[in-house]
Amino acid sequence: MKDFKGRVALITGAANGFGREYVKEAAKRGMKIVAADIEGDEVLAVEPLARELGAEDIICVQADVSLWEDTQKLVATAMQKYGQIDLLINNAGTGKGGTIDNLPLRDWEWMVYANLMSHIYMMRQVIPIMIKQGTPCNILNVCSMAGLVTSTDMPAYYSTKHAAVTLARATRNELKEIGVSNISMSIFCPGFVQTDLYHAERHRPARFSDPSDPYYQSEEFAKFEKASEYVVTTGLPIDGFGEICFKGIEEDQFYIVTHPQYDPIIKKQIYDRVDRINPDIRLLGKQRPEVVSGDKDLTGRVALITGAAFGFGREFVKEAAKRKMKIAAVDIMADDLAKIEDVAKEYGAEDILLIPADVSLYEDTEMVVNKVMDKWGQIDLLMNNAGTCTPGPGFIIPLQDWEWIVRTNFLSHVYFMRQVIPIMKKQGTHCNIMNTCSVAGLITSTGMAAYYTTKNAAVALSECIEYEMQAQGCDIHLGVFCPGFVRTSFDHADEYRPARYPHGDDPFYRGEIFAKGQQASKFVIGTGYPIEGFGAEVFKAIENDQFYVVTHREYDEHIRKEVDQTIARVNPVVATIGEAIKDVTNMPGGPLRGYLKK
Repeated sequence: MKDFKGRVALITGAANGFGREYVKEAAKRGMKIVAADIEGDEVLAVEPLARELGAEDIICVQADVSLWEDTQKLVATAMQKYGQIDLLINNAGTGKGGTIDNLPLRDWEWMVYANLMSHIYMMRQVIPIMIKQGTPCNILNVCSMAGLVTSTDMPAYYSTKHAAVTLARATRNELKEIGVSNISMSIFCPGFVQTDLYHAERHRPARFSDPSDPYYQSEEFAKFEKASEYVVTTGLPIDGFGEICFKGIEEDQFYIVTHPQYDPIIKKQIYDRVDRINPDIRLLGKQRPEVVSGDKDLTGRVALITGAAFGFGREFVKEAAKRKMKIAAVDIMADDLAKIEDVAKEYGAEDILLIPADVSLYEDTEMVVNKVMDKWGQIDLLMNNAGTCTPGPGFIIPLQDWEWIVRTNFLSHVYFMRQVIPIMKKQGTHCNIMNTCSVAGLITSTGMAAYYTTKNAAVALSECIEYEMQAQGCDIHLGVFCPGFVRTSFDHADEYRPARYPHGDDPFYRGEIFAKGQQASKFVIGTGYPIEGFGAEVFKAIENDQFYVVTHREYDEHIRKEVDQTIARVNPVVATIGEAIKDVTNMPGGPLRGYLKK
């Protein structure tokens, strides 16, 4: 977009920080402005500022964009007032510090909905409007440097920001694939800047609040709040960032990355992923004590395996059985799960517990963990294998499918790890967690934005937790299994749909996009590798405490291409913001702590 005058900008999180700067820049360019924020009184204060800078028409709207209903009202208000939307800036977001085993679930949910679902809500309404307009339009998603790197102490923030980056990439690809040329995508990934982020607590929606929770009076909470305040208040002054982002929009720049001092971190982490191929032992971050292949005796240890009735889960049950492990097999398909007992015993299992459960529900994961502990009193291996997918562009598939996919592919990992990791710590024995993340967790493509988004989030989450375990000196080792196409039952994912996400009368499920997506899924799965042998490879990786388990070399070129584009930022930064925190190696218990020292 080159010509801004008279065009309409819809800006979320507009009352403070970057949002306020975007309002100022839009005003300078003579745009009509819809300024939205969860803080109704505060967003009203930007109107006189905008008019002083040249805005002739601005409306301020109170909205919680983590609620679908509020985004509907917001977009409807913008269209009723102006009849068009030319620039959408998804700026609203939040960030809270806390480790996997102490950050309350309500904070995870808050960040999932504020940092990711709000982008989905806004884009699936605004993109059809922009397509219909046919005029040059732009969407800028504020994603943070945390969307490009991972670290300790803020796993919810890093993983949801990775999801936001991937969503933008996938959306850009999908728009190109369907021939939409009038909408440009941009993502803004800044480092530490003097914003309002460390005041996130005062913007907390009531439904994610429980002041009586002792966590919010704990030393841990106070430590993370202090760290957040430090990294924000010692960051760069915010002046100039709005102008930089608008220059990026003018140049149709996808990556807007303003802090060059983080380049070594980005390059090291991303290229670590490229150099991770099986069967080499590739460990994330600092080296752990070497474990010789086959040295670990799993006899009598307890394995908790989700998605156990089919595909990889079934293969994992077989391998656990061969090693005489005690097995808790979990699946949403109770009848099919019942058949796995005979399979396990055929391969040598002597003790197996079958637990029908929907792992996208926290209550079900609690029930699973309680049953395993009641029976055996320990958990030595957690395999988060359950997953699902609905084919179709992210701005088209039903919202209920986004909810289902986010909860199954990402939040289920959170649910289990935040319960099981404290158990493993208390045991004090050598333990492993293997998360099935797919090669889709390392790349983005078209037609399955929800799948790529959640799988990238799952990889980022796993990296963050592995860093946490290293920093805490725990003998708990994470791994991510990232296969390509294999003959699993994944093309039947819709058969595993929970009752609370019914097709109903939604025409999407009877339409061409869904039908073609289902057909494509059956093709790529049916022509994939035979599944035999993958279970053995994954267990070999577990025995070696291997982090990246990537089995399909034919995807290397795709991964490296995407990596190179990220490193090169696609387009050069239009202008570089100066030096911020020059030493990023000594953050006090916060993001990027010590990474450059490794």
